[in-house]
Amino acid sequence: MPSLKRKAATETVSDDTRLKAIELLFGLRDTTAQEWPGLHVLCSILEDNFEVLLRNDFDVIWRLLGCEKPTKARGCWNWCLAVVRIFQSLQTNESVSMEDVYKDLVNTKSVKPTPLEKDRILLAIFAVLCWTSMMLIPDLDLERIAESLTAADPCLSFRPKGIRTTAETPQTLLSQTSRRPIVKLFRTLRGIIKDPGIVGTAAGVTDTDTIHESSVNFFSLYTIGRVRVRWVEDLTSHLAFERQSRTLSVFCLPTFCVSSILRTEKIKIIQQVSSELFPASYYTDYADQDRSTLHREVLLTYRLLFGQSPRSRTLASTLIDQMKESSGNIDPFLSTICTASTTRSHFLRQSPNPELPAELFPTSSLDLNNCLIESDTYSSRDDFPHFGPRLLAVQQYNLRQQPSRVRDLWRDRRNPLQWYTFWAVLWVGGITIVLGALQLAAAILQAYYSVTPEKQ
Repeated sequence: MPSLKRKAATETVSDDTRLKAIELLFGLRDTTAQEWPGLHVLCSILEDNFEVLLRNDFDVIWRLLGCEKPTKARGCWNWCLAVVRIFQSLQTNESVSMEDVYKDLVNTKSVKPTPLEKDRILLAIFAVLCWTSMMLIPDLDLERIAESLTAADPCLSFRPKGIRTTAETPQTLLSQTSRRPIVKLFRTLRGIIKDPGIVGTAAGVTDTDTIHESSVNFFSLYTIGRVRVRWVEDLTSHLAFERQSRTLSVFCLPTFCVSSILRTEKIKIIQQVSSELFPASYYTDYADQDRSTLHREVLLTYRLLFGQSPRSRTLASTLIDQMKESSGNIDPFLSTICTASTTRSHFLRQSPNPELPAELFPTSSLDLNNCLIESDTYSSRDDFPHFGPRLLAVQQYNLRQQPSRVRDLWRDRRNPLQWYTFWAVLWVGGITIVLGALQLAAAILQAYYSVTPEKQ
């Protein structure tokens, strides 16, 4: 019994810490956390990322906080929240840097970190920025990084994980960037990213900015383009398409976007990370006033890929079930936004689906009654200023694919007018041929029976 009581107390403390984190990061109260259970899943995934801070390489951050090193990743919220609070206190500083955050941490402490320990602290601060913005996954595997260091590049640097960088661009060294504004640091990181699907503008250069739902819904991508989905946990990789492996990356935590839209307290530094690392490819009138534009777009891309087509919703449900079996810890809103219909029927009357609040989506996708409308065509400039180039790249790839089987011809509705014309001609022409054949057979039989009596 005592052990069960200790376990219950630990879980309560952990839940309280999560609620504090949700309130600090997003300004959302306990009631909102209950309405959006995906927030706890988000906290759980962040805790999985915190595991790296339990390594001996980062012991200095716990001495800096004046607390014992936690035994579980949930205890790492102390470091994350301490850094976020400093971000809040420095919001008035337009050119805040990693060095400013570091000095604020060390100022009132008796700990005097060595140059090597300072690098570890700076990397841990960088990690908090990546995790709380969900834009990048920081590479904190110091043992592997140390093996890759060369005489030409002997220092640690701020590195994203899972994203290739240009060979000709020098690494962003800690000693050179800790005094630079954080905005410029992430602008530099954006410049060294090497991936057509992530660069965005280079991937989607086409003659038109029109995105056709029939060409980018997942049923069409899966049946015609043989495209597969890879779920990712960073927004920078969302809709990145690898042509060789035919793999489309999709962000798997839509509740993070919801919390960013509903947030009542905005942490300017974290928002700047998002806007600098993933700026709009096209000019928008509301980008500066509405920092949640990026997250609203992400939610709309789920509807475009999965939600508008009934067959795509079925495939999405299968994909999510597979992810449940493999990981077990998924965002419940992912299933809702990918598989739910925008309307519900009540005695022959249609009403908006309350599970998909209209305020979560861009204003360009709402009608005069402030209800979500789903169109057959979208503008990459107006509806998707951030992800439009990537969607155009996926559409361009899919339009170049040709059906290889008769069954695929029936499924191929990328061009509805062409589809209806083809099958109308096929059916009308087929019926005409069959009727002509039957008429010919009848004429032959009639001629045969009319000649037979004369011979007798």
